[in-house]
Amino acid sequence: MCLIIHKPAGRPVCPAFVENAWRRNPHGWGVITWGADDEPRAQQGMRLDDLLGHLQSLPEDQPALLHLRQATVGSVNLAMTHPFLVRPGLWLMHNGSIRQLRPSQPGHSDTAELARLLGELLAGLTDAQARATVRSEAFARLLAPLVKGSMVLLADRDGVVRLGREWHRVAHDEWHPSMQGIEVSNARTWRPRCPQAWRQAWADLRWQFRHWKARLAA
Repeated sequence: MCLIIHKPAGRPVCPAFVENAWRRNPHGWGVITWGADDEPRAQQGMRLDDLLGHLQSLPEDQPALLHLRQATVGSVNLAMTHPFLVRPGLWLMHNGSIRQLRPSQPGHSDTAELARLLGELLAGLTDAQARATVRSEAFARLLAPLVKGSMVLLADRDGVVRLGREWHRVAHDEWHPSMQGIEVSNARTWRPRCPQAWRQAWADLRWQFRHWKARLAA
């Protein structure tokens, strides 16, 4: 399923939150930042210690995107970590599954295949034309059936384009106040630390069990 965390400018990302999320998404990490020239840059790795060290080195006043991978399709290796380079200056992160895309190469993931196809789609365009294309209504409508239920982020010098699912903002009862309001791509692949949230989740699970048990017995 994976997890994407959006670090806004002026906010750090809680290391304990990242460690918790890593337990369910331990198959590699990637970070996108923007340099002084506004060009996006990517850093990737396979070890939690390297990720935590990299997060500590990020300037707090700059935005960043963090991806933690949970492999469902494709090999577990550095090549399959996000982000994927679509074309020079354009990177892609994905949270979800695109079952309609069968990877063209063994060991590749559906996200790697999506990045490859988008690269072909945008081939021959100037950088300015590519940036305009990924922000067009036609592009969003073309990809909508493919990415439905997923979140796809495209990062370039003009910022981030989000396709598919909306962000989830971490609520006050889901984590320490240091993470409140931070945007994440889902609320399922990280563990809320708040006991109240755990009690609610357990109560919901028991209710679903009783509900389905009653339906099967009917």
